[in-house]
Amino acid sequence: LGEAPLLGFTILSPGPSGFFCPSPIPGRLFAAFLIGPAVAHAQSNTRLLLASGSGVPDHPGFTFGPLSGLEMNGKRQIIFLSTLRSPRSEIRAVIESSGVSFTVPAFQGLLSPIPKSTFDDFSAPSLNDAGVLAFTATIKDRQGNPTYAVVRMEGPKPQALATTADSVPGHPDSTFEEFSAPLITSEGSVVFGARWGGNERGSGVMLWTPAGLEPVELPAGLMLGPRDLLEPFFFSRDAAGFARRGVSLAAARAQFFPAAATRT
Repeated sequence: LGEAPLLGFTILSPGPSGFFCPSPIPGRLFAAFLIGPAVAHAQSNTRLLLASGSGVPDHPGFTFGPLSGLEMNGKRQIIFLSTLRSPRSEIRAVIESSGVSFTVPAFQGLLSPIPKSTFDDFSAPSLNDAGVLAFTATIKDRQGNPTYAVVRMEGPKPQALATTADSVPGHPDSTFEEFSAPLITSEGSVVFGARWGGNERGSGVMLWTPAGLEPVELPAGLMLGPRDLLEPFFFSRDAAGFARRGVSLAAARAQFFPAAATRT
């Protein structure tokens, strides 16, 4: 991906599980796929909901730090990352808001779904209309050793969908090494980029459903190296786009939308 137009953009297996992919072009790597129907929504009004430095409701002495990774679902619920600051501490957290109220479903130091370990840090979260959320987390045990996990939360109990201690589906001699931020669909499935090491090093996209974790079949022309990681650059109403880590996300979006618009 650069400033040049996205060439050879085609649709493979059109429909809810269709792929958008360019023809193999040296130096370019781009994948975008639909995981459900896309729906357009217009912005109707603008108002200030929260600013860095605002007090945290129901937590006297704490203020919000920088805000990032914001996403809003179809019911206008908002999920984002921030820190909860006090004179004595600064705690990384996932924040959820439905307007004027705020909840903290996950924060640094909270018990994680991995036994004898706690959450330490978080990727940008994703939230569907049912209020189910997903994020990638850094998790540390009592000795401070890190594990990385893709986490899904439906209600107060977190569930680890994949961790860096797990073997890779279809590659039993390999284990996960890294995950992108995940995306959660309207039906509660979770999709994310991953790379793995071991006897069969590689990279790809994984899909979790209640039936389990499985790799997403990528087009044959899309070549990934073992150090590449596909990261989401666009997600709206179950339509998602992924680009290789390190490319300009602004350029990815600029190429994606015109190409997708001419084929839908």
